[in-house]
Amino acid sequence: MFDLIPISQAASDIEQVNALWKGLGYYSRASRLLAGAQKVVKALGGRLPDNAREMEDKVPGIGRYSAGAICSIAYGERVPVVSEALLFLEIYVTSTIIARWQRAPSAEPTPCCPCTTQSEGHS
Repeated sequence: MFDLIPISQAASDIEQVNALWKGLGYYSRASRLLAGAQKVVKALGGRLPDNAREMEDKVPGIGRYSAGAICSIAYGERVPVVSEALLFLEIYVTSTIIARWQRAPSAEPTPCCPCTTQSEGHS
């Protein structure tokens, strides 16, 4: 796929970028990436920041996940790369477990073995 992306992407217009992006959907993402490429060329001297925090702050179209992935691979920065989808999944699973636990009828604890039960006549 990289051979389809023009090296001068920052000089492209949105029609050229959308033509390359055709079939992938999320055309707003393509326009943000174009804006990011243009800013990198014009304001950052053509170089991406070398740390995830600065990249996320300064380059449109690059969020926390992408900045972390790029900087960990390209610059060897040790940053956690966690997809927001994974975080949402964790929240969903945790909330489902809690909701089921809260709805469960309270019951007396069940003894783990017969020797822990009290037989009739003993106190």
